[in-house]
Amino acid sequence: MLRRRSLAFLLLSSLFAVACTSDDDTDDGGRSDAGPAGGSSAPDAAVADAGACPERGSGSLRIAVTGLPAGLAPELELTGPDGSMDVEAAAVFDDAAGGEYTLVAERVLSDDPIVRALYIPAQERSTQCVKDGRETRIDVRYALVPTSNKLWAANDVEDAALVAFPAAELAASASPAAGLAFDVTAGGDVAFDRDGNLWSFGATLAEAPLLRHAASSLTAGAMALPDRELEVEGIPCIPTMRAMAFDAQGNLWLSVCGGKLLRLTPAMLALGRSGTEMVRATVQISELIDNRDLAFDAAGNLWVGDDGKIARYDAARLIRSDSSAPDALFVLRNADDSADIGVDYLTFDEDGDLWATSFGGNFVAEIAKADLAGSDALPLIAKVSLVLSVTALLDRPAFDDAGGLWISYSTGKLVRISPADLTISTGAGAPTEPDVILDGGEIGSAGNVAFFPAAAGLPLYHAYP
Repeated sequence: MLRRRSLAFLLLSSLFAVACTSDDDTDDGGRSDAGPAGGSSAPDAAVADAGACPERGSGSLRIAVTGLPAGLAPELELTGPDGSMDVEAAAVFDDAAGGEYTLVAERVLSDDPIVRALYIPAQERSTQCVKDGRETRIDVRYALVPTSNKLWAANDVEDAALVAFPAAELAASASPAAGLAFDVTAGGDVAFDRDGNLWSFGATLAEAPLLRHAASSLTAGAMALPDRELEVEGIPCIPTMRAMAFDAQGNLWLSVCGGKLLRLTPAMLALGRSGTEMVRATVQISELIDNRDLAFDAAGNLWVGDDGKIARYDAARLIRSDSSAPDALFVLRNADDSADIGVDYLTFDEDGDLWATSFGGNFVAEIAKADLAGSDALPLIAKVSLVLSVTALLDRPAFDDAGGLWISYSTGKLVRISPADLTISTGAGAPTEPDVILDGGEIGSAGNVAFFPAAAGLPLYHAYP
């Protein structure tokens, strides 16, 4: 059995590295060590040289944790000769049975009512050998993902095509001067992968159509240059890209001109050669009319805003190219069934309800999950429909961890609609008023917004529990 005494967190650095090392006066625990100090018999030495870890005697195992703020515990699982246990702090285990130990480090999230901070261990699994009478050390170094704990928006301001606002600035209306602004390409849309890297579209013909910015490059003062530039084969029209969304497997789906939806695999998205690389979509859904935004529900069904309507493509048909009609095509009506709502942008909430926005119609509408499984013979009647200011131009919204909905508004403004107000239908005579307004600074005519990580419970690839 392991006997444990707790240590204080060793908050030494926030580097993306994990060192499985030992102190100068301790054993390195490595499988290739020649054997215990003081020599060994020839058979033991031969076993050690072969990379074996002898399960005999007992030693000391030290686990050091760095990179996490005070009060935030790591999530570690230690497995050794005596079984497995959870470890929630830096620690020393005295009289640890000799043998091989594996420490698995999970990603850790802070607690924040708007958007959490994500800390990633550079190495998720570390294996060391505890030898009789020796001390072995495993260092686990966490680092903050720079894109986390922030609201992001595509922007149209020169030298600030991408803006970000830390969670601390999102609690109340303000003119945030401390937001981050990046002179990067972020034309039309932004999306995050699980590691916090940001994907965007080339804004001009001089740029690659699809770009990735590493999370590490999106910090104040950093050179925010893309580390992945992709051109997609078979898109003859301009402007090329309209929207994008990751599915649950990490494939990136693109809504592009010419009535097409294209799927790019994780292998295509992975870092490759420098410069622009041409890729060919593995799946193509075609014959749409005027496709705009797209979103996935928790079951993997693909939803598309097409020609002002809502199209559903069931998950089972997304594994191969297809040019047939969608499984359902819905007309959306407002909550009192008095008017159609032209649909441009889509997102799901944690309950599986679909939210649609109308760019020029100033509508935000909620559609009950139960209604989405039905036939398209009848229109969808919104569960709730909100009218916003007549000056508002609405793009794709994003939910925060408290259930508030953030969305672009009139020029120079990003706003939040409170969870309570999202339950009340409104009309043009008394439009819904935002709960929080961010204005001024670098905000121009902002477009789609996104949080990293996405709020818990959302059917988004970059959401964490």
